[in-house]
Amino acid sequence: NSEEIRGQVLMALAQNGGAQGIRWLIDLARDKSTSVEARKNALFWAGQNARDLSQLLSLYDEMRGQQEMQNQLIFVYSQRREPAATDKLMSIASEESNKELRKQAIFWLGQKKDPRVAKFLLDLINK
Repeated sequence: NSEEIRGQVLMALAQNGGAQGIRWLIDLARDKSTSVEARKNALFWAGQNARDLSQLLSLYDEMRGQQEMQNQLIFVYSQRREPAATDKLMSIASEESNKELRKQAIFWLGQKKDPRVAKFLLDLINK
């Protein structure tokens, strides 16, 4: 039941469990009967180790109404280099109704090196 031990197990599974391990982590993140901290940890490790980003992209809308989980997903997207992760952050920054989540997406976009981001942020400011 220790969060520290659970975190170490999740990290080991993410690093050594392959696609099946990542799928298990994503399923754990979906499980509302699991503590929020364990779910966020599962998302973190899945984000660090998943080869296929598509599973993670669909989770944001699935977690609607779970602000802590959506915030963790924004962080996960910010750590990924794929253009699709940046696209998702831009979508959240422009379409999310929750002001705090929008602010987080904008903050992390500001850290991206993607040349599209500067134009996007300028357009967002000028709306």
